[in-house]
Amino acid sequence: VLWMENLGVSEAVNFREEDWVQKLTGQNFDIILDCVGWASSGDEVDRASEALRPGGQFISLTNFDLPEEVAGMKRGCIVKAVVPTASSEDLDTLVAWVASGDLEVCVDQVCPFTEARHALHESVVGQCRGKVLLCQCGASGGPRRVPCGASACGGA
Repeated sequence: VLWMENLGVSEAVNFREEDWVQKLTGQNFDIILDCVGWASSGDEVDRASEALRPGGQFISLTNFDLPEEVAGMKRGCIVKAVVPTASSEDLDTLVAWVASGDLEVCVDQVCPFTEARHALHESVVGQCRGKVLLCQCGASGGPRRVPCGASACGGA
């Protein structure tokens, strides 16, 4: 949580260590965005709706099998799954933001392509504090951790 606060997040909750719904219930959020996939059932979505304002939205980027109706919808909440897409123009914009410093990407590890299996494992287990990159920019040896804000590929 301290790591998130150092990135400028005003309030962070580690959902593995505390009941975030209980902590945030009644704060009337406009949107809860599930990018991780923890809300795998209608019951979890219903619990999340307790922290939303009436008419608030629960949006999942990972779970497309959400029930068509959950109890939270009866309180006026909107539940939907979204499939993110990107165009080449979107990616060009993101690259420009990163290059200019307007968007900082936190990188946890840089791995050479020979360590792709390790990189996938690290990403899937959910213990990383940032992105895991596969790099062919001269990364030698095994995976290495990169402090947030440092150059991931030695300036490449």
